[in-house]
Amino acid sequence: MTQIFGWKNVEELSREVINLRFSGLFSGPLVFAYKNTGKSGTIKVLIVSKRLYDSGFIVGEIPFSEGWTGFLPNVSPVYLEEAVYPELIKNKTEKEILEAFIANVNYYEGKQQS
Repeated sequence: MTQIFGWKNVEELSREVINLRFSGLFSGPLVFAYKNTGKSGTIKVLIVSKRLYDSGFIVGEIPFSEGWTGFLPNVSPVYLEEAVYPELIKNKTEKEILEAFIANVNYYEGKQQS
């Protein structure tokens, strides 16, 4: 289960990620990808992948502000729920995207509903 928002397909996403030097995001299954196509909020790009050999996740984030990007190679599911998700809310992200983020993280945590 993967959802991509803001790119036409996974190939377009992968080209952009490689250009951003975030290729480490492809070391596990892609969980969620979001590109803010508006001009408001703090998050421009957010990409989350699942680490292969433990319960961690990989996060790549690019803010609208200049000067830094974030690449976190090992974060806990709690970090996604308590730091990333609230940032998406603060970013005024659409409800559909917020729901997809939670559903995809839960799926890769093994909390999916049948």
